[in-house]
Amino acid sequence: MTAVLLAADITMGAVVNSVTKALAATGKALSNGLKEIGAKLGSMLPRLTGQVAGFLFKTAGSVIGYLADHTWLLILAAVVLLFEKYVKKR
Repeated sequence: MTAVLLAADITMGAVVNSVTKALAATGKALSNGLKEIGAKLGSMLPRLTGQVAGFLFKTAGSVIGYLADHTWLLILAAVVLLFEKYVKKR
């Protein structure tokens, strides 16, 4: 029984670790992309419009970058969402 539980624990740990790494890599790429878009919009659009659009995209990129660095927040939010949907169905 202990061997089965240990094997299940190791398997779940490996799956969670790979999902965490994939989320972090995707989040970093998305963050960098949004920051680039913000910089380009800021220079392309006129005056205040460009500054506001650039600020919004750069801020969104920073938020996504933070979440990518702290992937446990994303995983916790997904678990809470799934648990909430499960409880509502019952």
